[in-house]
Order: sequence, then structure tokens, then C-alpha cells
Amino acid sequence: ASSGGLADHVVQGQVIFPGAGFVELLFAAQDAVLGETSRVLRDVEIREPLFLTDPAGTQVRTRLAPGGDGGLAAEISSQVPGPEGMITRMHVTAAIGAAPAPGAGLALAGVLGEVRARVSALAGDAAAEPDIIHADDVYSEFADDGLRYGPQFARLRRVRRLPGGVACGEVRGLDTPPSRQLPATLLDAAMHMHAAVKPGPGLYLPV
Repeated sequence: ASSGGLADHVVQGQVIFPGAGFVELLFAAQDAVLGETSRVLRDVEIREPLFLTDPAGTQVRTRLAPGGDGGLAAEISSQVPGPEGMITRMHVTAAIGAAPAPGAGLALAGVLGEVRARVSALAGDAAAEPDIIHADDVYSEFADDGLRYGPQFARLRRVRRLPGGVACGEVRGLDTPPSRQLPATLLDAAMHMHAAVKPGPGLYLPV
């Protein structure tokens, strides 16, 4: 992993690989090995942050192995120099589900419909005036907490805070080639909406 846009993800003065980036790597591995990305990611566990401190770049490996029920077990690790050679550090473990059954797309659409209905119920009266938080205020608060986003990651434009602990926001888009499954900068920016509903000061960061 070279710096690029990742240099815009800084926590407490250190460049850290974003949790959303691990999700992108898992989708990319699924596409490379299986030729599609329709399988569900489960049990994504971030075990250790990935600090990007080497100017020459960091070697990151994604490994897939047969798992249970026709799925795959996934691991993401990095190689760092040690006193007696390279050391492997485990950052993420996850499970990739089995191939979806026929009609699974329709079932997923039903689940998404249920989620939308639940969110709408939590948000309450749609005619109520939302509390709008602008991007400058969101990122200023993040910076005060030690999380400084550069332009590649600071894509949230505004957030609407609604009743019931619900927030919805607007994210600046990104032109990507078809090979990019789910750009980390977009998924990360979508998670910035938690600023509108988090219970108090402090960082809530999937790294």
C-alpha cells in the first residue's frame, strides 16, 4: 500500500489504513478469485491497526482459504521488518459467504426494504425540520479529537440529524474505474455521519 489518498487518513498524527479500506480489499480479493462480488462479507474483525509509516510503502497480503458451508475464510496481513527478518502482522479476519442461491437478489431487496421502513419509523415525522450539520463543523470536531482528514477522505458535505438517533447525509462522489469495487474513501465518508448521532466527544474509528 503506497501513500496516495491514504495519506489523507491521519489519526493522532499518524497515517493509518482505514477500516473501509479492508472492506475494499476483501471485495477485490473476492473478485480476483471468484470473478464476482455477490457473496456476503461476514464477521469482519479488525484485530490490529495498520500504520503506514514506511515511505517506501507497506506490503499487504490478502489470503483466502476454504471455509465452512461453501464459503471462504479471509485474512489480511502486512509484512514489517524485524530484528531477524520480516514479521507478519495480522490485521483482519473475515468470512466470505457461499455462492448466493437463485433469487437471492430479490430476497436482499426485501431486506433492504425492511431496513428502510425501520429507519423511517425511527426518524418519525418526515415533515419535522431536520437539524443540519455542515461539513466544516463535522471535520472541525474530528480534528479536535485528533482525526484529520485530507480532501480524499473529507467527502461529507452535510448531515441531517433526525429523531430516533437517525442521520442521513450527502457525500461528494468519486469517479472510479470498474475495477474499484467499493472505494474506501466513499465508504469511510459515509461513516462520518456518525458525528451527528454519537453519544459524546471522542473517536469512534474502525481501524
